Amino acid sequence: MNLGVATVGRWKRAWKEHRTVEPLPQAGGGGGEKLGVEGKEFLLNFVEQRADATLADMVEVDIDVSDSTVSEFLVEHWGRSSRT
Repeated sequence: MNLGVATVGRWKRAWKEHRTVEPLPQAGGGGGEKLGVEGKEFLLNFVEQRADATLADMVEVDIDVSDSTVSEFLVEHWGRSSRT
């Protein structure tokens, strides 16, 4: 299987504690709505006002999210609106 010693140790510990080696559900963070309704509206208005803005420009404004979050939202938004 070509597993590292640390991996085997983690699996052994997981089995002892939880009787499974499946990943546990992640606590907090990730998977939640990062932008929220206001953030999405803000970004869409920003893009309308500054169509030539770069991704870095969008991230630098008053929203506290990563460039990948902004990019994913914009791709999802325009991908969905172009299909309807």
